[in-house]
Amino acid sequence: VNPLEWWSANCKSYPLIAVMARDFLSIPASSSSCERMFSHCEIVYGNRRKRLKIETIRSFVCLKSCWNHGPVIE
Repeated sequence: VNPLEWWSANCKSYPLIAVMARDFLSIPASSSSCERMFSHCEIVYGNRRKRLKIETIRSFVCLKSCWNHGPVIE
């Protein structure tokens, strides 16, 4: 039985617990995306870039994230 399907079918019987179940069951089983982000931040804020301001680091990380998703075509 798929837990998400069961909670979807029984959400009216257990409304508060169903919201909690949806939140907990939606957590990814892998931490690889977080680990990739930490690795990228380590590259951006390496030994040669210790003097960068936090705004610059945020910009670099944001640009890297946007770059990985590819160009936006409308």
